[in-house]
Amino acid sequence: MYASSLLIMACYCSEVAAGNLRSSDLVNPPSKPGSMAPNITADEHGLYLTWIERSASEQNTNSNEQKHTYQLRFSRFTGEGWSEPRTIVERNDFFANWADLPSLARATDGALYAHWLQKSSAGIYSYDVAIARSNDGGNTWQTLGIIHQDKTNTEHGFYSMLADASGIRAFWLDGREMASQDGGEDTGHGGSGNMTLRTTRIDNGDIAASVILDSRVCECCGTSAAMTDKGPLIVYRGRSDDEVRDIYIVRQKGDYWTKPKVIHDDGWQIAACPVNGPAVAANGNQVAVAWFSMANNQQTVKVAFSNDAGDTFDKPIVVDDTQPVGRVDIELLENGEVIVSWLDRNLTSAAVKLQRISADGLKGDPFEITQLSDSRRVGFPKIGRSGSSLVVVWTLDTSPTQLEAAVIDLAEIPEVAASD
Repeated sequence: MYASSLLIMACYCSEVAAGNLRSSDLVNPPSKPGSMAPNITADEHGLYLTWIERSASEQNTNSNEQKHTYQLRFSRFTGEGWSEPRTIVERNDFFANWADLPSLARATDGALYAHWLQKSSAGIYSYDVAIARSNDGGNTWQTLGIIHQDKTNTEHGFYSMLADASGIRAFWLDGREMASQDGGEDTGHGGSGNMTLRTTRIDNGDIAASVILDSRVCECCGTSAAMTDKGPLIVYRGRSDDEVRDIYIVRQKGDYWTKPKVIHDDGWQIAACPVNGPAVAANGNQVAVAWFSMANNQQTVKVAFSNDAGDTFDKPIVVDDTQPVGRVDIELLENGEVIVSWLDRNLTSAAVKLQRISADGLKGDPFEITQLSDSRRVGFPKIGRSGSSLVVVWTLDTSPTQLEAAVIDLAEIPEVAASD
């Protein structure tokens, strides 16, 4: 076990000093310089962190370019620190991206599943979702193959998964309809076809045929899934015919999927993908969704609650309407409150912030974790619950990049204020 005291590292000089963060809160992952794309999965069994780590490079004699080899790695967090990092897969055809993150989830039978993205051709947006399974707690991994079966050289990504019945339920954005008529690859967003949202199940390593959930969605905003007492749901950024890109939900009811339904009519009309997807959390039939919008040129982070497994939502609560960047995450607490995380832009930097919010609109004071650069390389800060603590992980925009993490006692995050 990597003891916490051995993981505490000083902030890099190129980063702005932390806000409320103390040096004793820093419990950095066992990742090497150059790591990126951190993601957190937390369930009743523990908290897992996945990330991409550059492992080697070789010179391409024909083009005189460096060809990098990457590893998908993971570590489990306990109150004492991080476990020894393990490698899930190592390849030289990874699609390593600041916004489209690999992930890990535990099935109901105890098996671990991990996904990553790998190039399918030389096209810019030509990559597949690959998945692997471990039956021994992550010591060894078996690659199951590509999650989708269309074999087009188009974009497939922004994947979410969660335990479902005896296996895993998977969701992803699927660009097969954006392929050219001659079978060529998608060379950019905005072609004749649409990005779609699809789902499938994996049982005992067997990947079922996919089902389409929405025939036109935003091309590169992340998805987020949760399980309720009434079944799984997925939230994502939709795309109307007149380019309104608000947040939608699709739920499974029995043996069918509901039609896509907007969570709130923000009316954000934008003729390009903002790369800023929603985040969802659920407990029983309570659901909470956080998202970013810039409708009416007003940058806003919002959260909305549902008490009927996502069938209906209350009026959204404004979390931040100053100049937030977005890139949200969310945790739902036992008392029905949520903690929302997001990036808030300052004059020359972006702050990672947390805020406690209740379903009736009461809010605690924002709790600033740290300040980062406002570049895309800082990616999406992620949060996950570990007992009475919240683990927060982010990417430093250093050269090379580096991951940092902090453990914040939930009691340190300001309580919601009483209404007047």
